[in-house]
Parts: sequence; structure tokens; C-alpha cells
Amino acid sequence: MLNRLWALPFVLVVLCGSALRADVIEVPIQLGPAAVPVQVDTVVTEEAVEEKEGEGDEETVDTTPPKAEPLDPQFVKLQLRDGSIIAGRLTVPEIEVATEFGKLIVPIDKIRSFTPGIDSNPEIAGQLNTLIEDLGGEDFKQREAAHKALLKLGPGVRKQLEPHRKDENAERARHIQEILTAFDEMTEDVDEFEEGASQEIWIRDDTVVTTEFTIVGKISPQTFNVESKYGPLTVQLADVQMGERRQGPAAEINRRFSVAGQNLVQRSFKSAGVRINRGDRISIRAEGQVVMTPWGSNSISTPDGGANYGWYVNNKIPGGALVARVGTSGEIFKVGSKHTFVAKKAGTLNFAIAMQPSYSGSGYNFPGEYKIRLKIEPGAEE
Repeated sequence: MLNRLWALPFVLVVLCGSALRADVIEVPIQLGPAAVPVQVDTVVTEEAVEEKEGEGDEETVDTTPPKAEPLDPQFVKLQLRDGSIIAGRLTVPEIEVATEFGKLIVPIDKIRSFTPGIDSNPEIAGQLNTLIEDLGGEDFKQREAAHKALLKLGPGVRKQLEPHRKDENAERARHIQEILTAFDEMTEDVDEFEEGASQEIWIRDDTVVTTEFTIVGKISPQTFNVESKYGPLTVQLADVQMGERRQGPAAEINRRFSVAGQNLVQRSFKSAGVRINRGDRISIRAEGQVVMTPWGSNSISTPDGGANYGWYVNNKIPGGALVARVGTSGEIFKVGSKHTFVAKKAGTLNFAIAMQPSYSGSGYNFPGEYKIRLKIEPGAEE
């Protein structure tokens, strides 16, 4: 419902799949005031993947990336709130960031990424404030709807809820505590070693990550013009979800990890620890076994699941099947032992095991795990 925003005064060129140069591929990295910019700089070949199979806990396979042509230092990419992406060269040489210690002038070629805060979008700020207010309202249905909406936003909104933990309104305080507890449970299974596994954090101010340090304050101007080969464009700060300055070619990403039997879709998802972008081609291969104890200790499921273990989604996703979703609120889809798709939205990829609802309670155990090989080929959809 509410998305985190990013913005800067830039002049850009709109790119589509046919316009993207074949030798320059990029993967957006989600950043925030508490995150460190990460640039993927490895290329993986199919031969390298095969050579590494069976080598214990090897998580990624990479080789030295090929040389690429240098990029214009003022070339940037913006992802808008509606899901579209525009990229190109900025005509302004610098931006201004007002902080509590004074105003800073930041050259465009020193920026790595930028994130508009909540206050840069009056609509977002107003909706968040309304949801928090509704938690203490007199209408039961209104309170429950606000509770669900805030949960859907995910742990990143925690900073905006914590000041209300001891609210004078008993109902609001109770709901806030329950939501924060749920956020704790959501983040328990995120692997710290995974790059990009960090949860985005919603803050009021804008964030600019430079090549030297991170700045938190207010970006100006709020509106900027974009030079496009399709004509002039005007971009509002409130319309931008995130942005980054391109610093080099992105490479194919390979990752290995496991999803344990306890990661049932009704309990908790396992983060793949990598953020995908719209247009990326995702290839997933899974193997392994999970013991389906409610049906007996000799009942074994593979990542494909089986109708004999009931259905998570009738006649579509059987019990025991490996499933995934993009982000914390994306549609859940079956992965099985083999699945390839092109991402329609950006977000962190999360996995779980489907289960018939009546057997998803804490009284049931499902020993075993599915081992996953994930390959992400950066897409050309800009």
C-alpha cells in the first residue's frame, strides 16, 4: 500500500528493453541510512556453476567480470512508485541536502544512491499517520483494517511505530505491541551473511549515500526536469521510490541456500538474501526431501509436493511444494523442483514450503530441507 521513496533532481533518458546496451547490465541495490552500498562485480558462467557443484556450503560462484566501457558520471536510474524505471544523464551538476547541521552541496558524480523519506511524499506521510491514528479508533473493523495494513508494510516501518508503544490510548498501544512482535518473528530467519537481506527502513528524512559517507536531510529541489530522447520529462520527488547512480556493469548472480521444513508458508518465509529487479530472469533449481510426519514418518515430499499431502491452494499448489514470493506481500507461486520466470516487480525473493492449513500448526514437525540453486540474470527492462 505504501512504498518507500527515493529521489533527486536529475535529467534522464527513458530506456526500454530494446534501448539498453547489451554490454551494460545492472541490478538495483536497495540502500538506506543503515545500509552499505553494495556493487555486484562478478560474472558467473555455466561451466563455473557445474565445477562448484557438491563443494559443501559454497554459496556463490563467480569469476572476474569483463571490461566494460566507462559510464557517464552523471548517468542515473530512478525507479518510480508505479513500478516504471527511467534512466539517463542529469543536467544539473549537484543537489542540495538540508541537514540539522546545515546545508550540503553534493556533486552528482559523488552520489551512489538516494532515498526520499516519508515526508517527501505528503500522501504517503498522511496515509501512515492515518493508519496509526485508526489503531486507537472506536470502530473495531477500522482498528483491525489498520492493523493489517501496517503489518503488510513490513518491518521497515518499525521506527514509525515504536514511539507509540506506550501510547495513552490502550487500544493503540496494544496493536502497536502486537505488530512489533510480528515484525520480530518475520525477521528471525533472515541470514545475516546474505548481501541485500537487510530490510528497508522507513524514516522521515531523505537519505543520500555518497562515495564517502551517508547524508540524512531534505533533498531539493522537489521537482526536476528530465531530458529524454523521447522528449522533455518532469519528475516529482514524491513519485520516486528509489534511485542510484550507475557505476559499472552488473553481472549474473548465483546463490545457494536451503529452506528447512520448519519454513512453512503459514509460519515464516526464508529470504534468498538478494533483491531482484523487474525484467530480471530468475532460474530456480531445488532438490532434497522433507518428512511429512502428519502422514507418517515414511512419507517423504520433494520440492514438487504431492496431492496426497493435501492442498495449500486447491488443485494448484500441493502440500510439501516449494513456493516463493517477491517482497513481503507479493503473490505466492509454486516453484517446485524447477522454475524459471521474468520478474514483473522488484523486491527481495522469499521462499517457503506449502502446507495444508490443518497441518501447519506448531504441533507438527517436518524434518528435512530443500537445497536451492538460484540464478539471476539482470534484465533489459528499464
